[in-house]
Amino acid sequence: QRPEEYPIRAAHLISIGNDRSIRRLIESGFRTYLDYDPNDEQGLLSHAWLGGGDLSKSRLKGLISEQRKISVDAFEATLRRINDESESEATSLREEIMGRESR
Repeated sequence: QRPEEYPIRAAHLISIGNDRSIRRLIESGFRTYLDYDPNDEQGLLSHAWLGGGDLSKSRLKGLISEQRKISVDAFEATLRRINDESESEATSLREEIMGRESR
């Protein structure tokens, strides 16, 4: 599959809302997707965060933390997208990632 096709397929699977499918996506292709598009223009990180369960979120924290190291602007955009749906989710994610970095 070509890298530009991944976001379309991933967005569809995330929209279904099956946590197991979301976890598989995270494990199989998110890192490569972020190498291709570190700004996450499609908003896959935030959609997966909002649609995924605890296991998915645990895996996503690492990727979102890496995104912040690459681009603070991209990280802030991800948090804004999450905040648009859930302010408490965005706040707790920010606190966890900032806490990780200060360790």
